[in-house]
Amino acid sequence: MKSKTKTAGHVKKERQKSQPEAPAYSNGQVLESVLEEISTQSGDEVLEQDVLVECPYCDESFEIKVSSDDAGQILYEDCQVCCRALTLHVHEEDGEFGIEIERT
Repeated sequence: MKSKTKTAGHVKKERQKSQPEAPAYSNGQVLESVLEEISTQSGDEVLEQDVLVECPYCDESFEIKVSSDDAGQILYEDCQVCCRALTLHVHEEDGEFGIEIERT
């Protein structure tokens, strides 16, 4: 709100510091619907497995942990033995993970 005060014959408008307005959520319904949407999406069980992979550079084997969240994704990892970059294509079928490895 603005108020007017007279100073030396002039009208001066003073601005009061206002607090930024909080977003208008109708009784928190928007937040509740977002939380509900997030919780229903994550309701599926997440499978995790340690998968043995073989480095295409040094032919040494090492384990990596993959989850069902990684299925259909391309991951970039370094070989745990020779430290060279690898590209991992992760796929899941019937609860088992398959990984195709390429040199990066």
